[in-house]
Parts: sequence; structure tokens; C-alpha cells
Amino acid sequence: LLQSSTQSAKTGYKVDRVRKQGGHMAYDFFLSYRRADQALAKQLVEALESRGATVWWDDKIAAGVDWRDAIVENLMEAHTLVILFSEECNNSKQLKKELALADDMDKDVIPVLVEDTKPKGHFLYELASRNWVQIYPNPENKINELADKLLGMTGKAPIVPAPMQTVAGSDSSPAAVTKTVTKTVTRKKPASTNSQKQSQSSKKRRNFLPLKWIDLPIFLILIFVFKQMMGGRRIDFEDMIGIAFYVVCGIAAWGAFVFPVRYFMRGLRLGRAARYYLASSLALYLVVLSILGVYVLERGRVPSDLMEIVTFASIGWVILGAFAFVIYGVMHFLRSVRAFKSHVEEI
Repeated sequence: LLQSSTQSAKTGYKVDRVRKQGGHMAYDFFLSYRRADQALAKQLVEALESRGATVWWDDKIAAGVDWRDAIVENLMEAHTLVILFSEECNNSKQLKKELALADDMDKDVIPVLVEDTKPKGHFLYELASRNWVQIYPNPENKINELADKLLGMTGKAPIVPAPMQTVAGSDSSPAAVTKTVTKTVTRKKPASTNSQKQSQSSKKRRNFLPLKWIDLPIFLILIFVFKQMMGGRRIDFEDMIGIAFYVVCGIAAWGAFVFPVRYFMRGLRLGRAARYYLASSLALYLVVLSILGVYVLERGRVPSDLMEIVTFASIGWVILGAFAFVIYGVMHFLRSVRAFKSHVEEI
């Protein structure tokens, strides 16, 4: 009865986690490993599933199914990528693809060190700043501990059966029927509160055009310089358009240097920082074009040098954007190397 009740609870929990998207299950973990570590991978899968977690690994690929499609589809549906990292992984092209897909979809990645080695090249860059778990030497003896740790790192609690409660029948004779009642503690995803949603929304807004009040003096200086260029004459509507144009261009130029630094300080991954930077730069670029459009409408004609201005603004935007990515990439790489050295020292 205990086994049946526990199994039913696990089955019910897994049913709750199924998302009907092309018939695929939303797995808790996607397990990546080298063929030499298959026995270890099997032990980990059994340990996680015995705790109520759902795990996808290549052993679930049915006969006749394209294994590449199966890997992509199930990795997209999984919540966390777990890598059993050994020396052979440094030469794995497939692992590079899985890491790239997981990073693009902002999935959690947990590398597990199963032997005395360290990532090299591409994997040094991708995995250096991750939270590593070490189970060598004798990794086969630490599977249960690893399973508990993985569940803890992902904020999940294992399914644990409570002690049995025996309820005896009214008849006290030896022939009386004894009913066994079991209770199972199931994991529930914590409900998102309004404050949590507002906090996430605020962070997204804060990363779009990440300007601060400290930037205001820079823009005021730009306006002052422009006014000095006008001399003592009165500033008319056309001059106001010019002021707006130079201020926005100044913000774009200032942002090319400042935005990557602020994304870096906030710990954004390179891909996410690039998307925010692209959106912010594009917004500023559209504002510049809008200002030029207002200028054309106010003058009633298209100035001869308009195309030159637009071309200059476009080239400048591309150059500053490329320079910003170089800055961020260098800073991100240096931080990853420092983080990896720190993890190596801890291990």
C-alpha cells in the first residue's frame, strides 16, 4: 500500500508538469554526459526520479526518432541542464550546441565535475561562472547526495513519504482488518506574488535605456554648449530641434560606453545584455529619425544634407554598438576567468 500510494503521488505530480506542446513533457532536468559515464548517468536518473523529479536523457529516445530533433525539443522543454563533466567533454561538439541553446533560452546550467579535470577553451568561457558541483573521487558513491543537492539548487523539494499511520478496525481479534494510510508530501511551485511580478517588471524597465540621474549633468552640458554656439540670439523652434537632435545623439554616444558597464554591474549575461542594448540603441535611433522628420515638416522641404546626416547617424550607431559589444565581451570574459579560478580554488 505504501509503495502504491507513493507511486500514485509521484504520477500525479508528473502529470501536473506535462505541457501539451507537441506532446512533450516539461522535464525538471535535461542530463548531458559522455558515453563513458553512462552508468553514472543512469544512477543519477534513477536517484532523481525516485525523489519525484522528471529527467530527460538520451536513453529515452525511441527507435526511429531523429536523435538531433529529440535533443533540441526536450532541451527546450526542460527547466535545467545538468552536465556530468569529464575530460572527454572538452572535445564534445554536441555539448557546445546544447550549451548554446540553453544559454540562448536563459536556462539554468549546473555542471557536475565527475573527475579531476577542468573546462578548456569554449567550455572555460561558458562554464567558468556557473555553480559547479564536485563529486569526485568515487562519484558513484555520491549519487544520492548529488540528487538532493540538484533539487536544492533548483528550489525543489523531493517527494518524501510520511510515516505510516495504522488505523485498526473495531474488531480487536487477530482477524480484524488493518487499514494503512499513507501521506505524501508533494512539491508545489510557489505562487508568484504581486510584489515579485512588479519587481521583475521593474528590472526589465530598468535595463531598457539604463539612464540615471547622474547622467543629467552630461546632457545639460550638451545643451549649454549648443546654446553658446547660438551666440546671444533668441532660440527659435528650429534651434530647439537642433538641441534635441544633439542631446539624443549625445545620449547615444554616452550610452555606448555607459550602458555595457551598467549591464555588467547588474550581472546580465552577454546575450541578454546585447538584446537590451540593441533595443535601447534602436529606440534612440528612432528618436533621432523622428526629430529629423519634424525638422523636414517644419521646413517644408528635405534639406540637401539630410541623407548625409542619416547615413552618418547610422554608421555611428553601428560603430558604437560594435564597440560596446567588444567592451562587454572583454569584461564578461575576465569576470568568467576570475570566477572559474575562484571555483577551482574552492574545489
